[in-house]
Amino acid sequence: MVKELKGSLVYLFSNLRFSLIVFWSILIAVLLISIVTSIILEDSHVSFNMSAPVYFFTGVFGFWMVKNGIPFLIKMGATRKAIFIASGIFGIVLSLLNAIISNTIIKIVSIIYKSGGINGALSIYINGNEQQINHISQFLGHDSIFSRITIDSTISFFLFCGFFFSGLIFYKYGVVGGISFSVLVFLFIIYAGNVGWLETLFIYLFSDFGVTFFYQMFAVGIVFYLLSFLLLRRLTIR
Repeated sequence: MVKELKGSLVYLFSNLRFSLIVFWSILIAVLLISIVTSIILEDSHVSFNMSAPVYFFTGVFGFWMVKNGIPFLIKMGATRKAIFIASGIFGIVLSLLNAIISNTIIKIVSIIYKSGGINGALSIYINGNEQQINHISQFLGHDSIFSRITIDSTISFFLFCGFFFSGLIFYKYGVVGGISFSVLVFLFIIYAGNVGWLETLFIYLFSDFGVTFFYQMFAVGIVFYLLSFLLLRRLTIR
């Protein structure tokens, strides 16, 4: 079991290495271009967001590894249980790693560039005054690199588990089954909105918005991850 788990993790991270290098190379290149452009235009403010691409990358990789990683591990003789545990560890490490890298880069560049505007993603108006929201953690009242890493890693892990679960559905039941599942989820969301369930949920979540919300999101991600074992344990390769 230990050897299977270790081998599965080595294979998954080996698959990740090239994609991760390409992803961060592109992201850093875009950041540098934004900085150079602001210098040329003599603009003291740089608006750049690293969190959203990190969320997207982590979620998509969770979907991608179902088709491109798990079948190979099964062929090599790894048990479903070992693959399941390795996938969870992989998701946590990937989410935390990306969160640390993104926020460390932003912190370093912000200090060098001496601009608090870096990583700005959204401008909103409060009482008629424009206020820029650089990160979700600003809504918590104690914005820090630790809170940013916690939030980014939590959201990334939640999306990883959700996409991993969806990927298993598409792989196990095919495109028709996957699309059918997506349609059912969409219809349920519409129904929940019509009967007021979504409104009640949003009021409950955001009436006392804090770091607890992200702990709850992490817990929901764990639920998705545990449910994925029901699909993984009898998964046949094609």
